[in-house]
Amino acid sequence: MQVLYSMIDQHLHGPLEYDDPIEVVDDIQEKYGCLPHMKGTWSLSCSHLAGYGAGYYSYLWCGAYSSLLWNKFFKTGPLDRVAGSSYG
Repeated sequence: MQVLYSMIDQHLHGPLEYDDPIEVVDDIQEKYGCLPHMKGTWSLSCSHLAGYGAGYYSYLWCGAYSSLLWNKFFKTGPLDRVAGSSYG
């Protein structure tokens, strides 16, 4: 869902390809959504794209970065002192 929200955000703040912002949401939800979508309803329920700013994308970056750290330092020994020290 985070990737879907990001795609919507990029389309809303990118070059204008639609006459109505709701069409952006409906089109992206229809093409890439993992759940059935009722056209014209998304804007009634999502406040993520207004007043949330660039911090919104931190969810995706944190997930990717934490995965890299886990695999590099902690996968074989989550409580390994040497691994923890090398990260810090």
